[in-house]
Amino acid sequence: MKTSSNLRLSSNWNELIGQNVEVWLAGQQIADGIVDTAAPDSSVLWLASRANTNRKLYDRATGYEVWVDSGESMS
Repeated sequence: MKTSSNLRLSSNWNELIGQNVEVWLAGQQIADGIVDTAAPDSSVLWLASRANTNRKLYDRATGYEVWVDSGESMS
């Protein structure tokens, strides 16, 4: 179950720049934050964590899922 029932799975990570998201792997939420940038093909994204100033790279090939609030406007 996702943190909020308003979340939807995003397949277009490159449309999420500047939006708050949750990152999940194997049914577990592992991070949340703001998408700093993403590859044009949505294969990877950089997430700016809410907990600190570091960014982290997540890649689709590993199995990461990115969930976004369905009320957030798309870029």
